[in-house]
Amino acid sequence: MAVLPPITGRQWLYLGFMHCLIPAIISGAINFGIATPMYRDKPIHMFTFPNNLAGDAAVTAFIQTTITFLLDGALTSVDVRKGIAKPIPFYLPRFSIFRLIFPEGQDLDNFGPAPSGRYRLRRLWLTIRSGLVLSLLVILPMWGLGVGIACAVWPEVTSSEGGSGWPEPQVFKAIYAFCLAMITTPVSTIAALSNAARIRDDKEVVATSDRTVALQRV
Repeated sequence: MAVLPPITGRQWLYLGFMHCLIPAIISGAINFGIATPMYRDKPIHMFTFPNNLAGDAAVTAFIQTTITFLLDGALTSVDVRKGIAKPIPFYLPRFSIFRLIFPEGQDLDNFGPAPSGRYRLRRLWLTIRSGLVLSLLVILPMWGLGVGIACAVWPEVTSSEGGSGWPEPQVFKAIYAFCLAMITTPVSTIAALSNAARIRDDKEVVATSDRTVALQRV
């Protein structure tokens, strides 16, 4: 079971506003904008081609979640380095489903320094892999709920003629992306804050060990 330590009001504001609500609004607006030229003035179908909205929603879950994990994790790490955000020690048992998303010792600071080009590429790949794993965990409930609700409130999209290309598909994509970001962005933020806490604790252990060795030599 994952255990969160006590979180301050400032940290809750950072998580809930800057790394939940704001990214969700941005994601919704971007997807609304993308869906406008894609679907406007075209018949829209939920499960059949062309203009397949269910397939679009599935692809969106993979792409958006992976990009979110990559960018949000890196930006959160930058905030920690600048002192805007404080690390949060986030305990995860060694054997846990969360370990699929948060491998032990993973570094999400993709905008930060790296000891070598190989390390930088490996860090980037591991972050992308974690984003893909997270997308697999959220795609079934999010996709199922999103498509199910859309079919219920917009039955024309399941007919052979298809539904209108404006504004229903744009609204669907905006709400779908908004909800997806609300769920996945805090996950990547907590992962980055936890990673920063681990690095901080490791440095403190090394510093304590160095002081102990120095005192023993005196």
